[in-house]
Amino acid sequence: AIRGYVLLFDGKMDAGSVEFETALRINPNHAEALLFQGEMHVHQGKADRGVDTILRAFRLNPNPPGQYYWILGYAQYAARRYKDAVQTLRREETHSTGSSRILAASLAQLGRLEEAREESRRFLSANPHFSVRHWASTQPFEHESDRQHFIDGYLKAGLPM
Repeated sequence: AIRGYVLLFDGKMDAGSVEFETALRINPNHAEALLFQGEMHVHQGKADRGVDTILRAFRLNPNPPGQYYWILGYAQYAARRYKDAVQTLRREETHSTGSSRILAASLAQLGRLEEAREESRRFLSANPHFSVRHWASTQPFEHESDRQHFIDGYLKAGLPM
């Protein structure tokens, strides 16, 4: 599962997919493998499938760490389920993580710009060197339109290009 995640972010999505399938064949109840596979689905342009896969991981690990909520909110944002993303990313488990940038983008997409900009300020106080441009350059999206969807939300929320 870890190898699959590394391959995903190394731009080798097909090889990463094989590793996730292998991990899940060895252990069908491997919640983290499902979590990472769900994130891969988002990067493949299959955000709804990603949400479903991540929710399966939650069923296997009903008391997960904050990372699960962060990745679920990421997938919900990608699936344009902004209200769900806000609800997920406002959970206590996600505090002190970078997930507030996704929360800010979700709020911005809902037209709640003042709240979005406040979240952006909080995020930037903890991550002062963040730029949308750098973030975008590190994400392995198969489709530029999916990357652009995040960029648009981040910019609406007031995050720096």
